[in-house]
Amino acid sequence: MTSSEVQETVNDYYDECQVDYSMMWGTNDHLSMHYGYHDDEHESLEDAVINLTRVVADRAGVSEGDRVLDAGCGVGGSAVWLAQERGARVDGVNINEMQVEKARLGAEERGVEDVSFHVADYTDVPFDDDSFDVVWAVESVCHTDDENSFLREAKRVLKDDGVLVVADGFLGKGRDEMTDDENEGVDAMLEGMAAPSLSTVDEFRDALAEEGFQDTEFEDKYESVYPSARRMYLLTLVTYPVAKLLRILGIRSERQMKHLSASYQQYRMLEKGVWVHGLFYSRS
Repeated sequence: MTSSEVQETVNDYYDECQVDYSMMWGTNDHLSMHYGYHDDEHESLEDAVINLTRVVADRAGVSEGDRVLDAGCGVGGSAVWLAQERGARVDGVNINEMQVEKARLGAEERGVEDVSFHVADYTDVPFDDDSFDVVWAVESVCHTDDENSFLREAKRVLKDDGVLVVADGFLGKGRDEMTDDENEGVDAMLEGMAAPSLSTVDEFRDALAEEGFQDTEFEDKYESVYPSARRMYLLTLVTYPVAKLLRILGIRSERQMKHLSASYQQYRMLEKGVWVHGLFYSRS
């Protein structure tokens, strides 16, 4: 697919599947759409999604007055939290107009002023060179077919010695190392979540180096995301019969059904080590 076709697919996915996130993930309450990081002190989903933002913010060293670019900001949860809890000034970009409007409304309802949300592509953002202390990307880079363009743009807008943090999914092994079942599972997962492809951890590390990032570190977050992955899987098992009936009645779309299939496969493939959820940290 061309880049414009990828963007159209991602837009359609979120337009049609936002209802699933609202109903099954509670995004209207906490404004977050990611897996979250579970631990002994953050066992509930709501606590976990907030904890992910906290952990990534600590790793990036976000502090009062820092300017942060939230690249692929979803419905604004991370941006709002960073402004509220860390005193950061945050610009969120997202190609999906509906989600940008939800992010703006969510910030307004919470009385958060130091955030701005823009309809823009994170590979071509409307900001000057050397503008940001941190570029933040949580489960958004998976939606591009050109990671290098994203990294190049992140490098452009970061100040000298600025920080890039990417929390996302990566392949745990190459496609040629996978069984037929694993390849089929990954294909279903990627199609259902509008992700054109995933890099391996090593491939993404190499791309960071190629674009001039340094001091790169990677943390595997398998244990942290496992409870959410399992929750998504169990919800799929429970809701699929009703969803299938709604599909027959024309109430649910084919894309929404593929999203459920992806929710099923992501857990199976995570358990097999076919993909990993990890946190990259690099400096410009």
